[in-house]
Amino acid sequence: MAINLLGQADSTLVSAATKAGMANTPADYSRTFESVSRNYHNTMMASAKMWGDIARAGTSMYMTH
Repeated sequence: MAINLLGQADSTLVSAATKAGMANTPADYSRTFESVSRNYHNTMMASAKMWGDIARAGTSMYMTH
């Protein structure tokens, strides 16, 4: 590492600081969250259909007796 007395950052220090800063950045979970969101939507739609079918079946049984 060279000694720089002009008040400027040494390139080795800048490189090390940049690498250290990048190591602390969180991972990109956007695709994971997108998948979770899509699957949650599909689950809720299937659940809504199931409860709708149950309600229709109950109503049709009630109306026939």
